[in-house]
Amino acid sequence: MGSDFPDQEALSGRVYDALAPAIDKATTSRSTADPAPEILIDDTLATKAP
Repeated sequence: MGSDFPDQEALSGRVYDALAPAIDKATTSRSTADPAPEILIDDTLATKAP
């Protein structure tokens, strides 16, 4: 990867691992009145990261 983001592969793996279960649980709409599936990504931390 580029020198600007030396850990980009590790970080992208962590994001994938965090999102995959939510994506797997998403279902298709059963009717046109059903809302589209949503996944909310909250990148704020309750406590400061070390």
